[in-house]
Amino acid sequence: MNTCKQTLKLVGLLFMLALSESCYAQLVVNGKDLNTDKDLEYIQLMYYIDKGSIKPVFYVDDGFIEPEYSEILDPGKLDDQKIVIDGEPITDRVTVVWVLNRLSKAGWEYMGDVVFVPLKVMNNWHVYTLRRK
Repeated sequence: MNTCKQTLKLVGLLFMLALSESCYAQLVVNGKDLNTDKDLEYIQLMYYIDKGSIKPVFYVDDGFIEPEYSEILDPGKLDDQKIVIDGEPITDRVTVVWVLNRLSKAGWEYMGDVVFVPLKVMNNWHVYTLRRK
């Protein structure tokens, strides 16, 4: 009887461990898991369509942009930002809705504001603000 209780406890513990591992959400930008940064409450998903390739370009702003916004002002550098949500990389084959759905599953809540930035130097960016759930 005692062995049965221990087995049940072990099975329950293993089940909880497996459940917690599968529920861990990740938003990784250039190797940094933003979900583990407890001081980070808000992020912005920035997006525009590249005029030359007609493909989407995504950028996640976690509050640490290079001085003078050099990465944003030089779109060629943005291709270097690697964004992975729960193990799935953001590519030029996905849409904003796909990214927002993945961010929601990864623990980020869309705040409802969409800002259109019409400056030529900003390549018609759309900015979506998200808050940690």
